[in-house]
Amino acid sequence: MSSEGLRTRRSDHERLVTNTHSYQSTQKERSMIFNNNSPLALQRELNGLSIGLGRSDIITTFQGDGAYATTNRINVPKMPLDARLTNDQMRVMRGYHIHEVGHILHTNDNSWKRACNRYQREGHIWKKDVLNALEDVMIERKINEQFAGAKHNLEHTVDAVLERNLEQIAGSEAGVNPADEVPYAILQKCRKAMGYDTPNLNAYINQLSDEVVAEADKWVSKVLAADSTTDCVKLANRLSKWMEDQGVGGSDDDEGQGQQGDEQGQEGEGQQSQDGNSDDEGIEGDRDQPSAGKGTQEATLSIQDLSKEGMEAVVQSATESVAVPTDDERTGLDTSLQMPDEMDVYSEGNMRHLTEDERQKILDQRVQQYDSVLQRQSASLRRRSASLARVLQSQENEFWMGGKTEGRLDRNRMVGVLTGEENIFAERVLQQTRSTSIMVMMDQSGSMHFDFARAALVVLNETLGRAHVPYGMIGWSSGDVQILKTLKQRGRDVRVKQLVGGFGDYAGGTCPVPALLRGYHDFHQQSQEARRIMLFCSDAAFDYWEAEDMARLNKAMEREGFEAYGCFIGEGECRTLDLAFPRGVVQCDFNSLADTLLGQLETFLGKGVTIAAA
Repeated sequence: MSSEGLRTRRSDHERLVTNTHSYQSTQKERSMIFNNNSPLALQRELNGLSIGLGRSDIITTFQGDGAYATTNRINVPKMPLDARLTNDQMRVMRGYHIHEVGHILHTNDNSWKRACNRYQREGHIWKKDVLNALEDVMIERKINEQFAGAKHNLEHTVDAVLERNLEQIAGSEAGVNPADEVPYAILQKCRKAMGYDTPNLNAYINQLSDEVVAEADKWVSKVLAADSTTDCVKLANRLSKWMEDQGVGGSDDDEGQGQQGDEQGQEGEGQQSQDGNSDDEGIEGDRDQPSAGKGTQEATLSIQDLSKEGMEAVVQSATESVAVPTDDERTGLDTSLQMPDEMDVYSEGNMRHLTEDERQKILDQRVQQYDSVLQRQSASLRRRSASLARVLQSQENEFWMGGKTEGRLDRNRMVGVLTGEENIFAERVLQQTRSTSIMVMMDQSGSMHFDFARAALVVLNETLGRAHVPYGMIGWSSGDVQILKTLKQRGRDVRVKQLVGGFGDYAGGTCPVPALLRGYHDFHQQSQEARRIMLFCSDAAFDYWEAEDMARLNKAMEREGFEAYGCFIGEGECRTLDLAFPRGVVQCDFNSLADTLLGQLETFLGKGVTIAAA
């Protein structure tokens, strides 16, 4: 590249940074824009996750000072509305929410209640914690199979819980009673077998005694195979019998205390929610709370002691430590656009635990999913892709070439008329250029319909590949991006098909402004085409004030040669996308996806050429 070209590129980059003010945050913990990590944003995101997990009737509330769940509500302790949550705090609460949705979806309430009532009558309420440990494996396995992105979030919450457990164990002179620790060890070893991989999970497993490991290993495969609450109850009964043989339990010394605690929740009757209303569904809200009975030895930690530092305790601790902005910060939140200090690039970390054969099997399935979508859309693609390709290649460069012997008289060679020269004419040259590049950003938050999103990505990948224009594809969520295709990769590359075909295996939250800014930044770094088209795809599950910020950013970036269009991937109304992308929003009909998606894009991009020419 020439020195002039380098100066131009450097100048372009400087203007980008100026237009967006600064993409280096001045505060290490401020990894959001305009307080996207607020309780309101988290509440919206968690409700969206419930929809993504198939239960639109489950609501998330922020009330009182406790974390709990009922049959249709998950509560997180109340926080100031303008609080600022860190990414770690968001992930902990997200993982807790997913865990509780798993219980709502997969726990059989009648089986659970019958078992707990029996433990109470026997005076062995400590067995409730044994059952809960085994059932946690069952519901997390099922929720991970249903929604692969759940594991990424559950890992963060589990890691936070185990951090507290390790501190708890380190602070106890006698440690944990080995027989009491076996159920908890089974839970963590099952999580490890399911692919969870966190520092504290590894540290917890590594500190287990040989005695505990030997016994826990006998149960792991059986617990992983449990397919219902009834299966878990049977296993819990057998495991509890073994624990009793080792001296755990007997009749609880504080049977009265256990009786009182269990009477409040045995059938869910009279259980008071944090807003003062009676929850008749009841015992689910009590499920993950440790039982009131005593451990077997005063000097050692018991299963109840370990359970006390569970997910509810971690969530409550996280809400107590959220940062509240000062008055100066409140007035300055909207004054600049800042890109997060760190945005993780997701690279299929959830496959690290698999063998090469298992990994290859999943990758092959993803290619099959891609090809299946392509087969369904092939007829419409043939009709639509060629005309859209012509629009993308239709930028024309018109100029006059002098020194010709015929054509229009060249004003620059008028003197040649007097001297009798023949090459005094100029010819009009119309040159087609390929100076267009495209970046597709696809929302991968929990509220998305991933089958729709995957189908749209396949259609766009096939069409843009045939148009022979540089294009990239990114999956985006709160603080994370997944590179599906770089501008230099070929669209039919097997790796691209694997990533597109497996889209939805990872999901996070919805913070669209930092994601859009990150997309612009990376697009600018990779592409210097004269016309750069940003296609931002989402189900529009974000607020109007976020859409207004996106509209301001899009307007600023037009000066850098960007055209931004929205693409509505979902059902219902596109809501805030219209405000965020005034140039136009594609509204897909997934009964005729290729026709509606490509047809509307052709219209919008054709107008874009006219606007650029004007």
